[in-house]
Amino acid sequence: MAAIFADRSDAGSRLARALEQFRGARTVVLGIPRGGVPVAKRVSDALGAPLDVVRLDGSGRQPWADIPSVDLIGARVIIVDDGVATGATARAACRAVRQRGAAEIILAVPVAPPDWTHTLDGEADDFVAVATPHPFWSVGQWYSRFEPTSIDNVLAALARNRSKIGARRCRF
Repeated sequence: MAAIFADRSDAGSRLARALEQFRGARTVVLGIPRGGVPVAKRVSDALGAPLDVVRLDGSGRQPWADIPSVDLIGARVIIVDDGVATGATARAACRAVRQRGAAEIILAVPVAPPDWTHTLDGEADDFVAVATPHPFWSVGQWYSRFEPTSIDNVLAALARNRSKIGARRCRF
């Protein structure tokens, strides 16, 4: 089967077009570390929204623990990953974001199995996928290049977005 996306950057650009309706002053984009962050970076750039990572590990051992998190209380939060396979990480991300006070959660991915919204029913308020091909075996099969995303790339994406958007947009 042919790849749908060249890489995560291409996937993020295409996903951003599908999310244009969610542009707004109270929108925040969160990438699921690590592979979802380059996709989320493209989405946040296109929507002009603050970028952060989904913080699943409450122990503070993640390398982005020193970067202040974006306030999610009352926000529309778009959770982005590079794709959904089983939905376990997406489910945990939605629950963590809901606990942080998000008013609305949109789970957005470039690629997912055809039944993905049924698998995650009730976890998000809305679902967006660029493609839902069948048969679906893995996320990586739909990318021409699917290299691991380094921690340094995640930190750089967060730093670039914070300097571009500015701290004033990171709090409501």
